[in-house]
Amino acid sequence: MALQLALGLVHNQGVGANRRQINDILPLVVIHYEPPGSDFDTHVWYWYSLAGLLTDHEVKFYQAVPFGIAEPDNLYLLDSYKVLYAQGDEDKVGNHARFLNWLIKRATDNGAGTVIYVRNSAAFSVASLAAFLALLVGNVVFAEPPWGKLATVRLLREVGPLVENVDLDLAVDDLKIRITAAGLLFV
Repeated sequence: MALQLALGLVHNQGVGANRRQINDILPLVVIHYEPPGSDFDTHVWYWYSLAGLLTDHEVKFYQAVPFGIAEPDNLYLLDSYKVLYAQGDEDKVGNHARFLNWLIKRATDNGAGTVIYVRNSAAFSVASLAAFLALLVGNVVFAEPPWGKLATVRLLREVGPLVENVDLDLAVDDLKIRITAAGLLFV
């Protein structure tokens, strides 16, 4: 069975940087088309993978737009699940831990075994991703490459979500303490 991946972006930067996040990821996306199943089924199905990732995999994309941030004008070039924070979510700004929680929860609900949060798309590469995916074995449930974070479905099931009453970096520090307390590991 193919590895089920989820790759998420949070558009909490300036207009140009938010647009660049998508532009950095698009060249890595490979679209696979499935022909219609019969004369009566004329729908062409498609799915995605990442160019250069040699592991058999499928990837789904997730994008979050914090409160007060304009949607990047290329938001819909990347077919993805999206959440657009609006009135009532005035606290969902910057590096709110809710964004990573949403990504992990929605992605694992949709079948992802590994969730990839790309915080710095300019530094992201498929080769680096492959190296960090290889580390997520045994009791290792969380990794922090220089470009973002990786989490497994096991992390959510056995440790739980990040706390949301602090900045993302503090929430991750708390998460690491809980990972260790659960007898699991992070890298």
